[in-house]
Amino acid sequence: MQTTPELTLSNAFKRSQRALARWLEQVPGSPLNVFRARASLRALDANERGRLVRWLAWQSYAAERNGNPALLARIERLEASLGRAARAARPQLPILSAVSADGASRRSA
Repeated sequence: MQTTPELTLSNAFKRSQRALARWLEQVPGSPLNVFRARASLRALDANERGRLVRWLAWQSYAAERNGNPALLARIERLEASLGRAARAARPQLPILSAVSADGASRRSA
């Protein structure tokens, strides 16, 4: 019997995610947390950066649902390319792709 391997996350990805989470939780963020978040991004490869972008897209969706629509703008101020990528990833999230243009949820049989 074959099993699906677990998703393994590098230490660099985990550090970056923690640094960004710390920065996201602080409004306004401290300069030290901004520096740590930016510095942690340099250690990521393209696949890890893609995972982080998707995570940030989910974070921005959750923040918007909780009344904080400005999170994507904060991410763009932290790093413009990261913010643009998270904004582009938002429509691809499963929860958002299941909603039609008129805002009604699509239903399957």
